[in-house]
Amino acid sequence: MQNLLLVVDARNALAHGDGALTEFQTANWSRANELRRDLRRKLHVTVVGRSIIVTRESVEMAVRMLIDYVIALDSAVTATGLVGLGVYSHADSGAKVAQGHAD
Repeated sequence: MQNLLLVVDARNALAHGDGALTEFQTANWSRANELRRDLRRKLHVTVVGRSIIVTRESVEMAVRMLIDYVIALDSAVTATGLVGLGVYSHADSGAKVAQGHAD
C-alpha cells in the first residue's frame, strides 16, 4: 500500500503541480523530505527544488509497483471468498485489467 501511495504522490505532482511537488505535499517539512527521499529511492524520481524529473525507469518502477498492488489486492479478495460469492470474478477482472479498465 505504501508503494501505491508513493505512485499517487508522483501522479499528483505531475497532474496538480505541473511537474512539481504541490503546496500540500511540501507544507509539512518532515513529510516533504520523506517524500523526496522515497521518490528518489523507490521510484528513481529526481526532485530539484520542488520540480520532479521522471525518467523511463521511474515509469517502469511505478508500473511494477501498481502491478504488485493489483496482484496483492486480487489475492486478498480471493482469500476473503468474495470470488465464490459472485461478488468478484477473476475472469471479469482479468478482462478489465487487460483492457486497461481495472476500476
